[in-house]
Amino acid sequence: MDYSFPKERRLRKRADYLLMREKSLGRAMVGGFLVVIRPNAGPLTRFGVTVTRKIGRAVVRNRLKRQAREFFRLNRGQWPEGLDLLFIATQKALTNWPPEPFEVARLTKLTPRLLSSYASSEKDPKISVSLKVQIAAKSPAKAASDQFN
Repeated sequence: MDYSFPKERRLRKRADYLLMREKSLGRAMVGGFLVVIRPNAGPLTRFGVTVTRKIGRAVVRNRLKRQAREFFRLNRGQWPEGLDLLFIATQKALTNWPPEPFEVARLTKLTPRLLSSYASSEKDPKISVSLKVQIAAKSPAKAASDQFN
């Protein structure tokens, strides 16, 4: 597995961040970060992180951003391709980072459910077709276990 974090894997434009806030698929708390999930029309999963000045000084904010980027980089294979993930730091991120393994597992279990509900609603035909293909590509045993978890 490639552990690099190239520009194509990042949310870089302000419009991308605003779109995440307006049209998110779901949200979950992981390790003091509010994780916002949204499908994109591209082939790659992209990642962005925001930390406001309320959290602390620049040194603290930059440390949290580095840790969140590293978390994404190391766990990138757990999410299907074609997602945008936005991590928004809360005050709890200062004490609850890194996240517990059960929190990561909960987030990765939640993501396929959100994707399947989004794909079935067909809000965006281009995105829902690629998501249906990804969901169908799962093994039958994995798909059955996802239904009951």
